[in-house]
Amino acid sequence: MHVIKTSAVLFAASLCAASVNIAAAQPKAPPKSAEFLFVQTAKNVAFKDGILTLEDVSPVTAFFSERPNRIVGQIRNDLFLKQWTDGKTINDFVVGFEFESDARRFWDALRARFEEFALMLHADKTRLIEFGRHAADRRTRAGLGKPETFKFLGFVFICGKSRHGKFLVHRKSRRDRMRAKLTEIKKELRKRMHQPIPEQGRWLAQVVRGYFAYHAVPTNRATVAAFHRYVTRLWHRTLRRRSQKDRFTWERMARLAGDWLPQPRNFHPWPHVRFAVKHSR
Repeated sequence: MHVIKTSAVLFAASLCAASVNIAAAQPKAPPKSAEFLFVQTAKNVAFKDGILTLEDVSPVTAFFSERPNRIVGQIRNDLFLKQWTDGKTINDFVVGFEFESDARRFWDALRARFEEFALMLHADKTRLIEFGRHAADRRTRAGLGKPETFKFLGFVFICGKSRHGKFLVHRKSRRDRMRAKLTEIKKELRKRMHQPIPEQGRWLAQVVRGYFAYHAVPTNRATVAAFHRYVTRLWHRTLRRRSQKDRFTWERMARLAGDWLPQPRNFHPWPHVRFAVKHSR
């Protein structure tokens, strides 16, 4: 499987993926907009003469946005196409192909198509990588090491294996995003330092629950548990600074965290369960 990394929209195909960064050729100002993932489903896909054709497409396009916006919904295809072709949308996308030759032809066709709307692919953020079920074996035989990873919508996508040794795509929360969130929580805790503990607990519970609602996906349990642990430590440190005669023990802190903070667990089903749902057309 080959993956191209860029910025625009995400289409899922069979075995290869591509990601690209789109930037306006002559931007007037940085756009103040959310980063969206668009997903279109079709029964058949054909790629011929540099043209990607979706057959029997669903009448709506699904879209998702990561935190802090956390937007999800659907849009009619005619409205989606109108917005996508107006030359103003700047976003990320990943496209998958089974063969490297198809991925490279799509890359060339996409570059030419964007030029028609005064857009261009970001040279530093657009790349073609080998990713998927057989990528690790092929790269090992070629002496190239582990398959490359790519970042998308707040996650790092990694070629891994399940407990039974079968291929499995691992999703891990980006470390820089988690550090930024913890820094934000630390600053807010300093402002709330002298609030009653129940009031602090209710606010922290809401923050942790919101983080879990997006990041608590299968294969990301360790990162989610680490986030819970770091938040507990920040809360403990804040409570100990409320008085010079501190007697706030860790045992008491553990009880507080158990009473107020949600416990780490998967909030989302496995992909094969989620996409097994059938919709009437």
